[in-house]
Amino acid sequence: MSESPKLHLQGVLQSRPESAPKTLLIVLFGAIGDVTRALPLAMRIRKGWPETRISWAIEPKSAGLLERHPAVDRVVVFHRE
Repeated sequence: MSESPKLHLQGVLQSRPESAPKTLLIVLFGAIGDVTRALPLAMRIRKGWPETRISWAIEPKSAGLLERHPAVDRVVVFHRE
């Protein structure tokens, strides 16, 4: 059986600080509810890798949830055509 994503993330975040990425992009273009449910992920990444610059690609309708969020350094608004 493969390892669950949650357990894998815990192992990654507990790795040595020198292995933390300099930047990380979360891509989640979903609805407001999807973004709300994913916010703990950003907080967990921030806690595990405090020096990592976290960006989040999102649709305009959900962008307000991430503006001024303490775990997100940059919001990339993606306009679907």
